[in-house]
Amino acid sequence: GQSDEVVFDYAVDKQAVIVTKDLGFANPFRFDLTKLFGLFILRFPNEISLGTLYKEVKKSVKEMEEENFRKKIIVVEPGSVRSRQLPSA
Repeated sequence: GQSDEVVFDYAVDKQAVIVTKDLGFANPFRFDLTKLFGLFILRFPNEISLGTLYKEVKKSVKEMEEENFRKKIIVVEPGSVRSRQLPSA
């Protein structure tokens, strides 16, 4: 229920990973991505149930450790996980 800016600032303050379906968080013209601890983008159809989404994400990342999330943008799609480093300061 909060604005993207409030969510972003909270994540930066708490060194939390943002988990979202909103691609806007990956926009470097809108947010200073160098401040983020990590960004986890879910690319699934809107019609997918929350339970199915949870199972797909859990299956996709079950072997990842915390350091795999640090300073990365991770994109999870049905049957696919890809990542890249967040820009550094």
